[in-house]
Amino acid sequence: MSKLQALLAHRIEYMAKESEEAYFNATQNARVVRAAEQYYRLMYRGSTQSWNLRDHHMFDTLQQVIEAKGSDAKVVVWAHNSHIGNASATEMGWQGQFNIGELCRTAYRDQAVLIGFGTHWERSRG
Repeated sequence: MSKLQALLAHRIEYMAKESEEAYFNATQNARVVRAAEQYYRLMYRGSTQSWNLRDHHMFDTLQQVIEAKGSDAKVVVWAHNSHIGNASATEMGWQGQFNIGELCRTAYRDQAVLIGFGTHWERSRG
């Protein structure tokens, strides 16, 4: 039995001993470890699926936070444009990749507001 499975199997017992936030943090940390192992195995093999796994993990984490804080929770996710843009309209989508922005738009429709950001870098002359 993995650490995550053990935490989930004994969640009521643990929540009685610990605060709800401490339990949430422990289960999220266990999820991160599990997802990281899967991610690095896929990345090592050179699979494009590592991108999907990573963005799906980000989306799962978002859903866990919303569930823990309640359905009226307001959540801000800070992500690079490649993670929130419309992957289906790019080469990423054509290769079967998706991103957290696409998952949020599908799941939350008009409740999801995605804002891209950019930077400008100019090399100093001199």
